[in-house]
Amino acid sequence: MTYRSRQFVGALLLLVAALLGIRNPLAHEARPLHVRIETLAAGAYQVTIRAPESIAIDNLPWVQWPDTCASPAGDAANSALQHYLLRCSGDLAGAEIAIRYPLFNPVITTLITWAERPNADLHVVLRPTESTWRVPKTPGSQHVPTAYLRLGMEHILTGADHLLFIGALLAIAGAGRRIVLAVTGFTLAHSLTLTLAALEFVAIPIPPTEVAIALSIAFLARELVLPNDRSLTRRRPFLVATCFGLLHGLGFAAALREVGLPQRDILIALVSFNLGVEAGQILFIAMALIALWLVEKTIVNFQRGKLIARSPMTIPALGYGIGATAAFWCMQRILVWQVGF
Repeated sequence: MTYRSRQFVGALLLLVAALLGIRNPLAHEARPLHVRIETLAAGAYQVTIRAPESIAIDNLPWVQWPDTCASPAGDAANSALQHYLLRCSGDLAGAEIAIRYPLFNPVITTLITWAERPNADLHVVLRPTESTWRVPKTPGSQHVPTAYLRLGMEHILTGADHLLFIGALLAIAGAGRRIVLAVTGFTLAHSLTLTLAALEFVAIPIPPTEVAIALSIAFLARELVLPNDRSLTRRRPFLVATCFGLLHGLGFAAALREVGLPQRDILIALVSFNLGVEAGQILFIAMALIALWLVEKTIVNFQRGKLIARSPMTIPALGYGIGATAAFWCMQRILVWQVGF
């Protein structure tokens, strides 16, 4: 496949992802619903429920507790952040709890933190198709790697803006060696800032970070429409990917900071989350390259590249489409940041 053919197919796939991303203007909002249950005394628990901002106010979830527990007044949630004291006639260990939505589950992962005793948190990730969880009688830290690995994978695979950025890098880089350089730079950079921010060596507010991530996609959209000799990303893929990777790592850390790190297993959780992000990224890149290969075998060779020759403005048009999506995300995030709209 020629370099221009790769650009065309890659940009076409990116436009599809961009159009899907418009359905969720806060595309970076891939954070889970977080339910924390902390044992205070026998039969007494402090419950904290933190819902992501992407959930509509009339669809905020609540937890359905066992019959042995006195549910708080009004099960229907009215706030994205809830704190209340739960009293039960018996121990929650071994009991089943359920996550309920008034309307529907908007494809949101649930992270449950079960703090039975200090510094011994158990973290469990429920997929959007899973609504119930049975509290274990003998929790242990062995669940931490699995939970945070899944959380990292689901964060990257459900983050339309991160995928759009990575896909744009692939489309612009084009050749094998250049793709490796771009992906390597992005991976090293976001792993660094993810670690520093998660361990609180670096503290940057989430809203401006999300705005900057949207702007990074707009920058790559502009690079798509520039001639080869004027495109910085085509000439220096490693440099551009590394610089913006530092920014995207802060976005990953924001999601991790929302759910917290278990103090007893902080290193295990951090490494597992990072590995999950990398696994999801590799999976997406593999799928994108396979799609390019299939198109090369079934469409481009069959057409002998005539489609590209007949439509010289196709790639710029797709670049403008991706740029418009990034601008929409940017404006939406600024509104949420400044006025809470």
